Amino acid sequence: MLTEGHIMSLLDIQTTYQDEYNALDDESREEIIREFKENIDTTKTIRRPSPRGRILDVSNTLRNIRCLVGSISSCCNVSYTFPDFMTP
Repeated sequence: MLTEGHIMSLLDIQTTYQDEYNALDDESREEIIREFKENIDTTKTIRRPSPRGRILDVSNTLRNIRCLVGSISSCCNVSYTFPDFMTP
């Protein structure tokens, strides 16, 4: 059984579930695929599997905000200073 945050490789998934998948009939396969597509459509955010990945996401988002505000400021002749937590 998987614990929270545990990641299985694709080969592990294949070896674990291949016999179960091959035993399914066509209707069951279609149902699984339909449910998967519905889940993908409703789930728009993906949590990164590691703390490092989440830190990189936040860092990149802040960097992009700084770049966007900088370009808007230069176009509109507006100066803006970032709060301390957003400065590099």
